[in-house]
Amino acid sequence: MANFSQSTGTKVYVAGESSASTIAEFEALTWTEIGGITSIGSFGDEREEITVDMFGAGRRIKRPGVRDAGTLELEVARDALDAGQQLLRDGFDGGRTHAVRVVLDDRPAGGGTPTSVYCLGVILSARIGIDGPNDIVKQTFNVSLTDAPLEVPAEAA
Repeated sequence: MANFSQSTGTKVYVAGESSASTIAEFEALTWTEIGGITSIGSFGDEREEITVDMFGAGRRIKRPGVRDAGTLELEVARDALDAGQQLLRDGFDGGRTHAVRVVLDDRPAGGGTPTSVYCLGVILSARIGIDGPNDIVKQTFNVSLTDAPLEVPAEAA
């Protein structure tokens, strides 16, 4: 039976500066939830396309190139007192790699654990967005991932 999930209950955590590279190392970290998340966006490995046009072939030749884990774009309703948001602001100032954990809302019916996706990246922006007079002040943290995300799939109890 399919276990589709909605994004509503997704949570994101930050563990601060880290060089974790295995699931065991990520799971040993102390995680702080990032509050007020309004958008997470898409992230994960994507390959560059390599192309060559050759005389006589009449067709463009395409091959897969290097992989890029992308950028985790976290938009939050800015809260100066939220501990997770503050870790991201500090991380932007520090310029080192930070661990981030995305927990999907896909816990199996009857209990178990939801999917966790562990990422390591550098925080390249902490932009504040003040749109209109009838809007919430937001802040966007772009976490440029330095390696492929590691996924621990949901597991039934």
